[in-house]
Amino acid sequence: LHAATEWNFITKHNASFAEHFYNLKREGLQRVLLSRKQCIRSVFVMVALPYLWTKMKRYYDKICEAQRQQGLFGRRPQPKPKPKTLMQRLAVILSVLRERSVALFQRLFPLANTAYDITSLFYWITFAYERSDMPSIASHLLGYRLKRVITLDSTPDASMSTTSHVLEYFKHMFLVTVLGFKFMEWWYSNDEIQSASQSEQYIPPPTAPPPVAGSYALPNNTTHCAMCMKERQNPTVTPTGFVFCFSCISEHIARNGRCPITGIHLEQRALRRIYQS
Repeated sequence: LHAATEWNFITKHNASFAEHFYNLKREGLQRVLLSRKQCIRSVFVMVALPYLWTKMKRYYDKICEAQRQQGLFGRRPQPKPKPKTLMQRLAVILSVLRERSVALFQRLFPLANTAYDITSLFYWITFAYERSDMPSIASHLLGYRLKRVITLDSTPDASMSTTSHVLEYFKHMFLVTVLGFKFMEWWYSNDEIQSASQSEQYIPPPTAPPPVAGSYALPNNTTHCAMCMKERQNPTVTPTGFVFCFSCISEHIARNGRCPITGIHLEQRALRRIYQS
């Protein structure tokens, strides 16, 4: 839908949906109207590239989160057995290449993202202060300038039919309606948040659940873990309200699936780290 909308505006108005809304249009460096290749490349840059860039950001966040989890567990990679067959050797080579590619991506992606943000900011500042008519690096690569539509260009053609005038009228009405709905949504969402905050009442904390037979005894020192009886490392709280070392409680839940104090059923995703300053 996004691609179809941008294609319609870029072919009919020489502008994207947002550019046409702000009374802007694109002009080629060699001629006023964009060529078909420029239209195709423009739609690709406006639709496909942001989608791919978002996927890369999510993949980068996923890699970083996996490394943080590995650091919390404190696990080291186990030595792999020596490959014997040709297929096993190929699998090891592919695994090494993948790990090195991921490490290279993790190192270069933040630099590329920062360089892109700085470059985009420079282009937008020069365009805003009318030092340049190219609003982004994509305009250099695609070969177009961004111009404001003059009065003569925006004046409706006298030869336009009644149907065209009606469609043009409904197009502007649609934009105004969308903006109106968005404003009303923002206005009422703020009212709901304020009313909810005013109606909040203090709820006292529940009583601690009693320990079960055969459970770990709570230490006298409140800074110690009830499982290893040492000072807590990476303190982690369970839904039952008790705090343990992250590695201790995580391994215990992986084996037993229950709280070591109360015996209540727990899952790994219910654990929450406690960050101390």
